[in-house]
Amino acid sequence: MISDDAYLAMTRFGMGYRPDLPEQVGEAPRAWLRRQLSSDMQPRPPVTLIPDLKARWAIRFPTPEEKRMAPERDSYQTFVQYSDRIRDARIMTALQTETPLRERLVHFFF
Repeated sequence: MISDDAYLAMTRFGMGYRPDLPEQVGEAPRAWLRRQLSSDMQPRPPVTLIPDLKARWAIRFPTPEEKRMAPERDSYQTFVQYSDRIRDARIMTALQTETPLRERLVHFFF
């Protein structure tokens, strides 16, 4: 059973409860939060669904040749799909991170 402090640390300062978090939080939830903010804590980036830079650039700024090859492509719809993929990737990154407090701060400020 997890303590009230650990539960609050996971839900209020993190991205919510996950089955793997009680092990990470342990008996010292405040230390767990401080560890996430320390400069020596380098979180492992999760696998992300964000397209690579070349694909993102092509979606946003298709070349004249790409426009000729797909004239029926609706640029607004393409941008909406692109935006949806970015949003979904940010959500999945936030849910899978080892440093939920940092992710919560990122989502708060950006």
